[in-house]
Amino acid sequence: MSNLEKAMAILDGTVTVEALNELDALCASSRGEEAERIADLWEAALVQASQDVIDDYHAAELGAA
Repeated sequence: MSNLEKAMAILDGTVTVEALNELDALCASSRGEEAERIADLWEAALVQASQDVIDDYHAAELGAA
């Protein structure tokens, strides 16, 4: 299964912080057009995510910085 296929499968479920982190990791390990398409899926996931998920994701990112 390609990284793009894995990313699409993640979006079949509810968007969670873990799902966003998995999409980040898949994007980071991809190159070229595949990475761009996964980045587009990440943006779509963020739009679908609840405000609580978005807040938790940003809080985790700030904590990691």
